[in-house]
Amino acid sequence: MTDHELALRAVDLRRRLLRLIVDAGAGHTGGGLSCLDILQVLY
Repeated sequence: MTDHELALRAVDLRRRLLRLIVDAGAGHTGGGLSCLDILQVLY
């Protein structure tokens, strides 16, 4: 994957994470979003 593809995938994952949190009615956005950034860099 190119850097651009990884960035697009990260944006999609952020949207999905926020949708899950909204649908659940609870959650901690900061931790989830931070983890996504870390996982993207490690990948």
